[in-house]
Amino acid sequence: MYCKNCLRQNIFLCLWKRTFRQLFLDIMLRLLFALLFLFIGFNQFAQGPNLDSLRTVVLNAASNRQKAEALAEYGNALPNFRAEEIMTLSDSVLQLGDSNDELYKGASDFLKGVSFFKSREFPLAKKYIKLSLDELENESQDLFFKAKNVLGLSYLFQQQTDSAIYVFQEILATAGHDNIKARYSANGNIGMAYKRIGEYGKAIYHFGKTQEIDPNQAMGNLNTTINMSQMFMEMEMFQEANELLRKADLSGVGVVPLRSSYYNNLASSFYELNAFDSAKLYWKKSIEVNKQSNRFDGLYYNQITLSEKLIESGEFEEAKAYLDSAELLLPGLRRPDHKFRFTLTEGTYFLKNNQLDSAINRFEAHVDQTSAPQFSRFKANVYELLAEAYEAKGDMAKSNEYLKLHNELGQQMRSKDRDRFLAEAKANYLMAVKEGDLSESEEQLELFSKQRIILMVAVLVLLIMLFFYLRNYRKTATGLAMQEAANQDLSKQIEKQKTQIIELKSKAIIEAEQIVAVKSDGNYLEFYLKSKEKPEIDRNRLKNILEVLPDYFVQIHRSYIINLKEVRVKYADKVEMKNGEVLPVSRTFKPNLKEALSKFGLDS
Repeated sequence: MYCKNCLRQNIFLCLWKRTFRQLFLDIMLRLLFALLFLFIGFNQFAQGPNLDSLRTVVLNAASNRQKAEALAEYGNALPNFRAEEIMTLSDSVLQLGDSNDELYKGASDFLKGVSFFKSREFPLAKKYIKLSLDELENESQDLFFKAKNVLGLSYLFQQQTDSAIYVFQEILATAGHDNIKARYSANGNIGMAYKRIGEYGKAIYHFGKTQEIDPNQAMGNLNTTINMSQMFMEMEMFQEANELLRKADLSGVGVVPLRSSYYNNLASSFYELNAFDSAKLYWKKSIEVNKQSNRFDGLYYNQITLSEKLIESGEFEEAKAYLDSAELLLPGLRRPDHKFRFTLTEGTYFLKNNQLDSAINRFEAHVDQTSAPQFSRFKANVYELLAEAYEAKGDMAKSNEYLKLHNELGQQMRSKDRDRFLAEAKANYLMAVKEGDLSESEEQLELFSKQRIILMVAVLVLLIMLFFYLRNYRKTATGLAMQEAANQDLSKQIEKQKTQIIELKSKAIIEAEQIVAVKSDGNYLEFYLKSKEKPEIDRNRLKNILEVLPDYFVQIHRSYIINLKEVRVKYADKVEMKNGEVLPVSRTFKPNLKEALSKFGLDS
C-alpha cells in the first residue's frame, strides 16, 4: 500500500508540473477573455465604442504587446460599475510580458487610473494616469491620448475646469490630423467643460467639431446633439433645440438609454413650444425604450415627468395612471430624491383636485428635508406649492408666510441667477459667430481690416458733412417754428400726465411712472415707488387698481403687478426689477407677461 501511494504521488506531481499547470492557466486565461466579452460597456469619453471590433482585436492579436494594448482599450470601454474588473485587467496585462517593459507598465497603470476614475476616486485616478503618460508617450500614441483624455476628465469632475480645458487643448494641439479618435474625444470633452462653466458658444463650437471630425459616430454624435440641444433650451432657444434634435440620425442607435435621453429632450422642446401632444408622444416613446432596456430609473423619471405635465394641463386621470406606475418602481430605486419628487408630484395632484389637506400634508412633510444639500433644489418649489395650497384653503396668513420664504430664497439666489444670465447672453453672442469666421485666413483678416478703415473714414466724412448741414439748418430755421414745436411737445406732456396720475382711496396722488410694482397683502396694497424707500399703503384690491393703471402695467402673480418699463431681466419663472427686487411669475400669468412684453417690444 505504501509503495502504491508513493507511485501515485509521483505521477500526480509530474502531471501537475508538466501538464495540469499549463492546462489550468490556459483555461483560466480563455475564461477571463470569455467573461470580458459578455459585458457590454460604453465609452466614457463621448464615443460609442464598437465592442465587437475590440473583441476581434483581442482575439486576433499577433503578439502579447498588441494584446496588452487591445485589453487596455477594452477595459477603458467597460462601464463604471465594472471598475473592479478593470483593476483585475491591469494585473493581467502585466502577466503578458516583462514588468519592466514601458508598454506593459503603461497599459497597466492606465487601466488602474481608469478603474479609479470610474469609481470616482479622482485623485488616485490622476496619480496612475500621470504615471501611464510617462510610460506610454513613446510606446503607444493611441493609449497615450486616451490617458490624457481621462486625466482631463478627472480634473473636470473635481471642478478643476481650467486644468481640464488646458489638458484637452493640449491634445488638440499635439494629436496628429489623422488621429481621429483623440481629436474627437478631446473636442467632445472640452465641449463638456465649457458647458459646465456656462460658456455655451465655445461648447457648441467644439461639439460641432466632433460631428465634423467623424460623422459616422452614431452614438457619440447623438450624445453631442443632445448636449447642444440642452444648452439651447437653457438659453430659452427652444425652436433651435427642437430643429437640431429633429435633424438627428437615429439609424445607427439601437434600443439604448441614449435613445431614451434623445426622446426626453425632444419632448421637452415640444413642451416649451406649446406642442403638448407632440411632447406626450415622445415622452411615451422614451418610456417604451426604458421598458425594453429594463432601465427602471429612466422609466421612473419618464413617468413622473409625464405625470407632472399632465397634471399641469388638467388631464388628471391619465396623470394618476402614470403616477401610480411610478410609485410601483420606487422600492427598487436607490436615490433619495426619487421619493421626494414623487411626494411633491402626488401633492400637486391632490392640490389640483382640491384635496387640500392631503396636498398640504405631503408638502409640509418635506419642508425640513429641503435643508439637506441633495434636496435644496426643491426648496423654492415646496414653498410656492404650500403658499398656493394655503391660499386655496383660505388661510392667507400661512400662504403669505410661505410666499415670503419663497421670495427670500429668490433674493439669496439673485446673484447666481444674474451670473447665469450674463453667461447665457455671452453664449448667444458667441453662437452668432460661424465656425468659418473663427478660422479665417490672415489674408481675409487683412482685407477686412482695410475695409473697416475705409468705412470708418467714410463715416467720419459723412458725420462732418452732417454737422455743417445741421448747423446751417438751425441758423435758417425760424424761431416761430421752433416755438410751435416746443408748444406741441408741452401739450403732449400735459395730456400724458393727465392720464398717468393715480388717486388712491387714501387720497394720496401717485404718478404711474413712479410705480415700480404693486404688491397685494390681504386687503391692502403696497405701492413700491422709485422716489420712496417705503411703500405707499392703500386699502384696495389688485384687480381694481389694474383697471386704472396704464397698459404698460401687467399682473405676473396673484400678489404682484409690475411696471414693464422697470423690468431689468426676465427669467423663466421670475423677473428682476431695476431696483433689484426679484419677483415671482406664476404659471397662470406667464402668458400675460409674455404677451405684454411682446406688445411693448421688451421681449428681446
